[in-house]
Amino acid sequence: MRAHGQPSATIVMQFYSGKRCNFIPVLTQSFAAEAPDSWEKPNAHDWLFQPNHQQAVLNDLEKSGVNANEYPHLLNKIGQLYRPTEHGTENQEAGRRFLKILSGLNSSSFRLAHKGLSDWLAMWISFINEDRSLFAVWEAIWKASVAEYVPREKSETNVNGSSETSSEHWMITTPVWDLTRAFIAICPNLNDKKKPFRRGRLRNMRNVLDTAKGEVLEISNYLLLTSVSYFFAADENWTKQRLIPALQHGKFDTAWEALARANYLSPKVLSIIGDQLVEKSADDTLRRHVRNNFAARLIGDVMHAYREGNDTSIPANLVTRMLRKIDDEVRVHTAMQLCRFFRYWTGKDRHEKILERDVISPEDFWKRVIYPILEKVWPRDVHLITPGISDAFANLPVLSGECFSTAVEEINRYLLPFECWSLSDYGFGFQDKDELANVVTDSSKAEALLKLLDKTIGSEEEAVIPYDLSTALEHISKIDKKLSGKSSFKRLKAQLR
Repeated sequence: MRAHGQPSATIVMQFYSGKRCNFIPVLTQSFAAEAPDSWEKPNAHDWLFQPNHQQAVLNDLEKSGVNANEYPHLLNKIGQLYRPTEHGTENQEAGRRFLKILSGLNSSSFRLAHKGLSDWLAMWISFINEDRSLFAVWEAIWKASVAEYVPREKSETNVNGSSETSSEHWMITTPVWDLTRAFIAICPNLNDKKKPFRRGRLRNMRNVLDTAKGEVLEISNYLLLTSVSYFFAADENWTKQRLIPALQHGKFDTAWEALARANYLSPKVLSIIGDQLVEKSADDTLRRHVRNNFAARLIGDVMHAYREGNDTSIPANLVTRMLRKIDDEVRVHTAMQLCRFFRYWTGKDRHEKILERDVISPEDFWKRVIYPILEKVWPRDVHLITPGISDAFANLPVLSGECFSTAVEEINRYLLPFECWSLSDYGFGFQDKDELANVVTDSSKAEALLKLLDKTIGSEEEAVIPYDLSTALEHISKIDKKLSGKSSFKRLKAQLR
């Protein structure tokens, strides 16, 4: 027996092969009888999942005399299932047809169908962007979504552990998320339109978003903050009035999580919220990936400024203060960013390529960026020097090219024994297998390498020894035989036995 009186696939096909005018009421009755958001009753749902069947239903809904307000549950399901095709030329016309149907709905129908329709709008927005009825439909779905919004049940979350989940987990399933995402999706490139919110539809949509309160405001702020630099460039006053306060005085920590998702934070934005980022980088009520992100952005801003010869967005002494306040795991992650940016800007990153014209030589990058940071920004407090910091900084010399020896001398104060399993822990071998021979080319560099190994390989019986340490020692001896007589060389050689 079929629950909820759902028609079988056979009956559905019979209706659509013959008595088409009687089918829509039967199909919508089937969906209306389901439990809310139920996807478990496969017959009618599976039939409607087929794109050609969706088109058949829409064709009937467009017929003269058919009132779409009588079928909100069907429209809700269509919204959940109806997706653009791979043939982009067809999507604009299909999207406008469905939008025209939606423009005739009343507020009651929007409230009953708002979940599916918000989902549909987020997927189709780019194809119907120019349609005059878009704003009215978007606003109607927004009002329905706000009216029907059910606050989430508060649950305990692990904010400081390893199994961390983003706030998106509960936000992403809400119609408010879809509608805000749709708004952002049609915001134009500022190179094409510098002031997109001065007037017109986008201004009207933004005005609607400004009416949000409570969790609805939290969700919309979350998505808007992921593009805060865009909005700042487009409308600085509005951003300072709406988005920046959400960070500085807002009650939602999710605002800071959203900021961590932003692809880019402009120098102007950083100059305004830099003080807060320093504090939030050390705020253990935030998830660790958020704190890692903020600390990396702050040190990244310093690196970009030094590379370009510009002033930093926030004072370097604030970055130093941040590096002192954050926990060791976040500090180590930040130290690793020095190496990551080093590889990127010198064209040595295997995964992220840079335009040839932007590549800077390893020696210049060391002198202009890394060396000043180690001298002026990175704290030298003894209690902040840990094996993790040593591990990260041990990669810097090999990236520094002809400045290898200088780099070893500069990082010497930060070196402690750490678990180094191979020479790759020092950055050798990432570019080519002969990197050791290509980098360590003279007596000065050989002596620097020996010093680096001596400071970072422990002498205790259970110390971790790089499996290819003998290769490094042979190369050092080959470059300068006198170095094999040093006590440090003999100690390391003894460790191989």
